[in-house]
Amino acid sequence: VYRDDVYREAKEKEKEMKAKAEGKPYETTFKKKEEEETELIIGKQRNGPTGTVDLMFQKRFTRFVDSNPQSAAYEVVFESGNYDTKEGKIELPPI
Repeated sequence: VYRDDVYREAKEKEKEMKAKAEGKPYETTFKKKEEEETELIIGKQRNGPTGTVDLMFQKRFTRFVDSNPQSAAYEVVFESGNYDTKEGKIELPPI
């Protein structure tokens, strides 16, 4: 998982320390996000398609949730078939 805000926060701390060493006031504009958009890449799957799934990462609970909570839950029954593995995005049921 690439955590962009971790790197941004480190850069902001560097800037703050540099300004403090030079005796200049520095006010950070960086805000931590409680939820962050993520993209789960399914690159290999035994009897199913590959692709990507958009999720939200909730830092407070350290968990991934469906990025569209308004969608209704549904069951996927296994269907044996020939899937195009070059397909871009796939739809998965909410967890």
